[in-house]
Amino acid sequence: MKTATNLQKPPLENNLRTKNKSLRTGIRATGSCSLRGFSLVEVVLAIGLTTFALLVMFSLMPVGLNTLQDANRQIVEAEVFNILGSELTTTKFTELDAYAASATSFPRYFDNEGLLLTTPADIAAKKVFTAQCRILDKDTDQIRRAIICVGYRITDAKLNELMDKAIYKDPAIKSRAYLLCERGL
Repeated sequence: MKTATNLQKPPLENNLRTKNKSLRTGIRATGSCSLRGFSLVEVVLAIGLTTFALLVMFSLMPVGLNTLQDANRQIVEAEVFNILGSELTTTKFTELDAYAASATSFPRYFDNEGLLLTTPADIAAKKVFTAQCRILDKDTDQIRRAIICVGYRITDAKLNELMDKAIYKDPAIKSRAYLLCERGL
């Protein structure tokens, strides 16, 4: 009868029982299992290394963000200089003094994206860059120099004071000089 019951069982079940039995005897015979997990020391070391790597990454983030902000500021300053420089060089030579001295022309205010601010509410709320222009060598008829200064988060009074003293090395302002000549147009 034993053979009859063994024959009635499906062959798959017999295979599983045989493998299970051999696995148990293999563990007892060798004293260890070939399928083992991580030890507590290994887990603690892995967590420590991961923590160290994350701390290094997070400590570098402020430096990267400051560099990004400086790069964005320089891009906007360059755009402001391009806008004002093209206006300055396309202005008629005889109208340069009026252009720079006009209250509607300067000072000009720009936001953090380089957009010109025109309304007093926008200027009060969004002003980041202040631009000022000075025309030098007014007594000559053929050549004049112009200086455009752009201040980053600076008051009008401070920008004018620095321009009057010709202090263009202040980190709060950037300046560019333009040489303008009479083209006889």
